[in-house]
Amino acid sequence: MLDPHPATNYPNRVYYSASIVATALTLEETYLAFQAVAVDPPVIVPRAVNYAEVFFQHTPVGKFGLTNTESLLNLWGQGNDGIIINNSYSSIHYHELTSQTFAGIGTIGHSEVHEYYQTFIGDQGISLTYS
Repeated sequence: MLDPHPATNYPNRVYYSASIVATALTLEETYLAFQAVAVDPPVIVPRAVNYAEVFFQHTPVGKFGLTNTESLLNLWGQGNDGIIINNSYSSIHYHELTSQTFAGIGTIGHSEVHEYYQTFIGDQGISLTYS
């Protein structure tokens, strides 16, 4: 899974980082209002899954340059905090990318997790063998 984040407001948990500028506050309010209506179900790894990986990040907005839209609102994926329900008989393998920077990608935010995976896992032909 790549930075999984169901559209749900979890009590006592925050899965995003938001700037304090007015535009970001409006984005944050809109994001929370959408999640309150969407109420997505939790992320579940089904029993039939033999191997599961989660690539996630919790990068603060202050780590991004001002031209990156994630400097306003960066959605965080659920990581190894116990909220992903694992119904399989296998352990979930977590890969945290918080605040890491890579040439050609930049600082890892929500959008960049997908770029990271494509560049370093998918394009290298090592998916399902990465550990």
